[in-house]
Amino acid sequence: MKLYFKDKSNRFKVKFFRDTAKSVFKKLDINDKVELGLTLTDNLEIKKLNQKYRSINKPTDVLSFPIDTPYKKTDNYIMLGDIVISAEMAKKQNKKEINKLFKHGLLHLLGFDHKKNKKEWDSAEFKI
Repeated sequence: MKLYFKDKSNRFKVKFFRDTAKSVFKKLDINDKVELGLTLTDNLEIKKLNQKYRSINKPTDVLSFPIDTPYKKTDNYIMLGDIVISAEMAKKQNKKEINKLFKHGLLHLLGFDHKKNKKEWDSAEFKI
């Protein structure tokens, strides 16, 4: 797995998120031959992204931008997409809360959608 990581607050380490992602892939029985990006940012930047891509002019806690699915049969790395988290928006701004948002975003990159299929989402969320 390749994880491209940027933390504007410089409070978190890439290893924490890499370990979380590997655990999620293992628990969901998904090949971890993937690439993904993770950016931890502030409310201003995530508000701009939310406005641009969802036409919602306010900050949110996490955004996911899926590119490809890990279910394709290939020997090459698959670019899952990007996750953007507003560390400022996270209620407690601690590792546990940020990790929860990361897992939420990761489930979206993996094709799960809590609005379209709540039962499937809940099952995946329970596993991880």
